[in-house]
Amino acid sequence: SGKLYEFNSTGMDEIFDIDDYMTGEIIEDFDFSDSAFFIATTKGMAIISNKKVIFYRMLDGLPSEFVGAVYYSKPDNCLILGTGERGILKLQFKDCFTFLPDYTVNARSSVCSIINSKSEGILFSDNRSSIYKYQDDTIEPFVNVRSNASLADIDGLLFAGSWNYNLSVLKGKELVKMLTSGKELPSSSVHCSFKDSKGNIWIGTQNGLARGTTLSTIKPFMFKEIQQVVICIYERKDGTICIGGTGGVYLIKDNRIIKHLGKKEGIEGREIRCFYEDEEGKLWIGSYGGGLYCYFNEKLQSINRKKNNALSLEVFTLAKDQFGYLYMSSNQGLHRIKEADLNDYYYNKKQYLVPFYYGEESGILNTEFNGGFQNNFLKTLDNEFLFPTVLGLVKVKPEVPEFEKLKPDISSVLINDTLFRSEDHIFERSTYSIRFDIHCERLINKYNIHYQYKLEGEKSTEWSSLQTEPSFNFKLLPAGKYIFIVRAIDGFNDSAPVEVHYEFEIKPYFYETAVFKGALVIMALILVGIVGRARVNYQRRKIEQRESYRRRILELELNAIQ
Repeated sequence: SGKLYEFNSTGMDEIFDIDDYMTGEIIEDFDFSDSAFFIATTKGMAIISNKKVIFYRMLDGLPSEFVGAVYYSKPDNCLILGTGERGILKLQFKDCFTFLPDYTVNARSSVCSIINSKSEGILFSDNRSSIYKYQDDTIEPFVNVRSNASLADIDGLLFAGSWNYNLSVLKGKELVKMLTSGKELPSSSVHCSFKDSKGNIWIGTQNGLARGTTLSTIKPFMFKEIQQVVICIYERKDGTICIGGTGGVYLIKDNRIIKHLGKKEGIEGREIRCFYEDEEGKLWIGSYGGGLYCYFNEKLQSINRKKNNALSLEVFTLAKDQFGYLYMSSNQGLHRIKEADLNDYYYNKKQYLVPFYYGEESGILNTEFNGGFQNNFLKTLDNEFLFPTVLGLVKVKPEVPEFEKLKPDISSVLINDTLFRSEDHIFERSTYSIRFDIHCERLINKYNIHYQYKLEGEKSTEWSSLQTEPSFNFKLLPAGKYIFIVRAIDGFNDSAPVEVHYEFEIKPYFYETAVFKGALVIMALILVGIVGRARVNYQRRKIEQRESYRRRILELELNAIQ
């Protein structure tokens, strides 16, 4: 009939009639989540949510006209469709949304900085010398300022840093003052502006710092001590100012540098991009090329150098959401790690660290987040995040992923590159290659599954490094009995992951068997006995011969005397 009914305590209610959308078609299948119905029909698919019906056809981007089956995967929050002419399709609900200015239809828009202005709302700058206003998922031009690199709202004024065109200070759309290199700034390229809790205004430039309490008092600061590209400025709870850039990290308190963390102390990569201080007082440091660092109790620890972590070497942001996760943007997409897992890994309570991953599949048009300098993210009043990218502005709605224990499965075993089908896991000694292919039921990339293995037996190993490839190959294993153990780790960083075991044996050559080796030992002992006995007999004969010679000589001597 093309109708869908719901049975409840009051009877049967019609909730969908396909004739309201087209005539003569039928419902093939349906499934549902906690908040929606998903209906497969011969002319498309319908989603019913909050008593609203949205119908998707080929004109709406659905790849197939005929949808014969629908399945909703709750852990992955995606739909699997069985179609008439396009096979099986996977439709994923977006976690991220990309917004572009109108001109980007034919041009590239690299968003540089984003702020929440008290008077104007959300503003962001781009590489086309423009500042835009973002409101209700729409983008409108706000004002043109030359070559924007950074934005900040300080005392109701808009500080717009630029590439080689000094620092413009605006009130609304009107220019109030232009801070220039030389007297006021050490460079005309401005990457960041910041006001601390004591009322000091800090300006980070291509060639060091400027500081002042008002626009008229800003001038170069610590010019001889800090002559690096300053990219980010952050204030700790105790008032210490953190300066990050190409020369590492400078910690400034009471107008003096109390600590410098550079290459000598273990900072690697091109530059420092962000800071975050947690409740315990640990200072987390994100870098471009060196990954994540932690400075705590006067000690610097590289997180990426620790074993078995899947963090990126690029950490442009450390943005904490309301669920206790930290977002780390990079040039490969957006990573999200639970702060509690990060701390457990730091204290060696967990031996691995895998973040969730958001990329093109999640709705990001371009995964390169390198367009943003301070401020390089914004947390809205709705607890959503906005991140600059080299192609537009990305909005992220934080979620609470639904935990489901991973259950890896050994899908196939290849012996010498040939599929092994026998239930008898005994391999010939001529086996030079054993490959295990692993399957794990996750339909989307967000969970960022990694694998580890270890081998117990004649040639035992510890847990391997994390890898994304679900395949393990062993070459020229010696004869003996083995246990192959594999486990899967995803963004949940399960403390007790399921381990799958596969026992197998490689038959030895006849000369490698215990019987042969025993016989060889016995033969060797017999041979040693024969050789030993012959040597004893030889030595005895030599002694007897010498004794005979001695007696003969004595006889001759006696005869001579007589």
